[in-house]
Amino acid sequence: MRSKGGVGKNSYVDESLFGGKKTAGTAANIISMDELRKIRTKTESNNQTDAVIITATDMQRIRDATIIKTKAQLIQEKTLHEEQKNAAMAKSKARKQKMMEMDAQRASKVRPTEY
Repeated sequence: MRSKGGVGKNSYVDESLFGGKKTAGTAANIISMDELRKIRTKTESNNQTDAVIITATDMQRIRDATIIKTKAQLIQEKTLHEEQKNAAMAKSKARKQKMMEMDAQRASKVRPTEY
């Protein structure tokens, strides 16, 4: 059972959200439960809404969404995706063709039934 003040194992807090040191290019840091309690206490006692706690997956989703890509990169990714899709479809068509050939061989070996 999770306590009310707890946080998930894989949660990360970006310290740049809380002001303080302004260093460029810092990644999200892992903070201790004690530091997290202090942040929550300060935020709740002052009714401030300038702090937020998000999961690692949400942080990664946000990072992925903020990556700026050039038109050439987007076209390259789309082409790569289409090539992978076409390769998968080629395998599927080969399996289907093989099954149809096997079915034709089976049908030629079996005598037709009379109704």
